[in-house]
Amino acid sequence: MKVLTLKQPWATLVAEGIKKYEFRSWKTNYRGKVLIHAGAGIDKKEMDKFKYLNLSHPSKKIIAVVEIEDCLELDDVLNKCTKDNKLGLVKSKKEFDDNLSENCIPEGIINYTYSAYDKFLKQRRQLIAKYIKDYYESL
Repeated sequence: MKVLTLKQPWATLVAEGIKKYEFRSWKTNYRGKVLIHAGAGIDKKEMDKFKYLNLSHPSKKIIAVVEIEDCLELDDVLNKCTKDNKLGLVKSKKEFDDNLSENCIPEGIINYTYSAYDKFLKQRRQLIAKYIKDYYESL
């Protein structure tokens, strides 16, 4: 059986079904069950963000079996939207972009990596503040 190694807290979040999507720089054609291996690495800053869940975070062991149902490269996803193919509930790239805007998601999110999470949060807070301000001023 194939194995996917993740740092904590991500390994436990995937094992518990809290984190449903995993982003990688590579694509796989494999579909089916994989073992989740909690590696030796721990992201202490991220661990603090999930402390409220009171989960245990073992390391250096297999902690779950999950199933890879699909694997998409984000560029492929956006190209499908651009060609007006239905992708989930999104029928066009414009609809995708509008959805990001309506939900105060920074446009650059498609190029973000895990290390840009704090940047994402800062930009999203600014977008939410602007959204609230604009709404308030429209009353």
